Amino acid sequence: MTGIYVQPTSSIPHTNPDARDQVDFRWHAEAERIRIYDQDAEFLLLTSNPGSERRGWLRVRDTIRNRLPSRLADSTGFREFIAVSVDGRSLCAVSVEDDDDWIVTHRFE
Repeated sequence: MTGIYVQPTSSIPHTNPDARDQVDFRWHAEAERIRIYDQDAEFLLLTSNPGSERRGWLRVRDTIRNRLPSRLADSTGFREFIAVSVDGRSLCAVSVEDDDDWIVTHRFE
């Protein structure tokens, strides 16, 4: 995710005792704000675990709409992922950078 022009929307230090909860809360707040979910709670997902490059983008439905970053980390063992709205206009990701977790967002207009 990092690059010279990438700036996080939120940065959560790993030293924060509530870091995991903060990542969950902030990711969902941003995902709702920039409209990642469509009317059926669907979006496109790319995880960072081994094999994800072969698998590519997955169209997923998240009817729970709560604690997605933690649920993905629990199931894949990796905290990083990229979510994009089905229409391709919104991106909301979690990236691990040095001693922080970043929430990165972008609207493609």
